[in-house]
Amino acid sequence: MKSIRTLALICVCCFGIMSINLLAQMTWTSVPKSPEWQARFQHTSVVFNHQLWLLGGENNGVAQNDVWKSGNGIDWTQASASAGWSVRSCFPSVVYDGRIWIFGGCKADGKNLNDVWSSSDGTNWIQMTAAAPWTSRHYFTAVVYDDKIWIIGGYSGIRHNDVWYSTDGNNWVEATPSAPWEKRCAHSSIVFKNKMWIIGGVDKEDGKFIYLNDVWNSTDGKNWTLVTSQAPWAKRYAPQVLVYQNKIWVIGGCTLFPSTHLNDVWYSEDGHNWIQAATFADWAPRKSFAVMDFKNRMWLFGGDTTAYKHGTNDIWFSKGLTADRKR
Repeated sequence: MKSIRTLALICVCCFGIMSINLLAQMTWTSVPKSPEWQARFQHTSVVFNHQLWLLGGENNGVAQNDVWKSGNGIDWTQASASAGWSVRSCFPSVVYDGRIWIFGGCKADGKNLNDVWSSSDGTNWIQMTAAAPWTSRHYFTAVVYDDKIWIIGGYSGIRHNDVWYSTDGNNWVEATPSAPWEKRCAHSSIVFKNKMWIIGGVDKEDGKFIYLNDVWNSTDGKNWTLVTSQAPWAKRYAPQVLVYQNKIWVIGGCTLFPSTHLNDVWYSEDGHNWIQAATFADWAPRKSFAVMDFKNRMWLFGGDTTAYKHGTNDIWFSKGLTADRKR
């Protein structure tokens, strides 16, 4: 199924009517075939050895530790039905030094983890450490930057704004115990224009959730620059953010309380100025899903589409903008 979303902005000023046509067209295509893996959310994904990989996650309270791969995003092969690491959700993964890496997360019983595992083939896994020096946590992020693995923020019973890095997954250095951005979890992190970026998420103060739409970046993990305190997109947690077509993309997530799932799409070339590419994308509103840049397309799969933690296993792809802005 395909559709095109068009944005048009009409500005009225005291001297008359000024018309600005901001045309941002975006087409999403649904993969009609159901994948071989079960519905899920809070999973993680990487691109490794020219294939898409999906790891772990949960559905209806049942956590997974399976690993799947696909060379085309449509046909999937199980690399492991039960990887060496325990079942888990809300954990990040990266590709580093020719291997897939996973970190921490949350077990089915709610216990947080701080172990680190890596694999050269997705089937055979090596435990790099059973207990990293950073607090056991879930809903945090990991990126590869400056030839190091970085982990950022997260939740361990309290929310964090610490930043750590490692060159081997076993020995870790704390870049800062308290970054200038608000403590948070369920945020997103990327590497863009030779900087690390942190976007959105959620904090909690005095029993109230604080949803975020700020954007920060850093070149060293210790010193952070505020790019914008309030992006134009709604404050949210558990969105997906990726770099594609030389732009930052913010996709979906969840906002407000009680939960309101989103399926909007925004992009930016600098993290400060944002354009909405889709108000309502064709896929169902969701949070805790996966989005990857693979074979010159954005791929979106899985996620929680309800307020009751039920996952899905639908797959969508997009080539991004089919027309640039016109004025």
